[in-house]
Amino acid sequence: MLSKSEKKYRSWITHYNSGVCIVDLNGNLVKVNEALEKMTGYSSQQLKEIPYDELIERFSIVFHTNVNINIFNAEAHRGEITLRNKHGERLYVTSTIVPIIVDEVVTGAFVILHNHTKETEARLLLTKTMKNLENMKYALDESAIVVSIDKEGYVTYVNDMFIEVSDYSKGEAIGAHYGDVGLNTEHEELLHTIREGSVWRGEVANRNKNGQIY
Repeated sequence: MLSKSEKKYRSWITHYNSGVCIVDLNGNLVKVNEALEKMTGYSSQQLKEIPYDELIERFSIVFHTNVNINIFNAEAHRGEITLRNKHGERLYVTSTIVPIIVDEVVTGAFVILHNHTKETEARLLLTKTMKNLENMKYALDESAIVVSIDKEGYVTYVNDMFIEVSDYSKGEAIGAHYGDVGLNTEHEELLHTIREGSVWRGEVANRNKNGQIY
């Protein structure tokens, strides 16, 4: 009969929402849970037929940390890897390897694979988007006057071209009401459109610090 602890571990492996397998000292997968089947696209039986060393090539696994680890050295390891499943999808995974020790002897290892692809791809997309926005801002700052104001009409940002053309310093402009730094306050269509959250396009006359129109 299975001991209570063995039953507990088997139940944990079966129902754990991350991919889990048990590897014996020969590098063979002897237990695979359903989450790992879904992650890799292979059945439990198919995975068990692939030696551990061949799994690295089969799934195009790239180790981003702990490259030269020995999974049977009685120490737990945690690192980041990428792999490709049966369908060619790239997955970002955190791997945790925990030795199985019986009577102070390593008899195998638990390998736990947490798939965080959605979170990582979202973070990478956000990073790329922020970089694109930075590039757009740079291009805009180099080619046009840029002024940001809050909903009360107070200036929160001005670029170098505004400072050059208006003769107002950044210190004078930031925090001032936009009308006090020469920006047109009489263009009702512009103001109405912006307050509605829409984009206004057209020409507007402003005055620099010396009263000259630009």
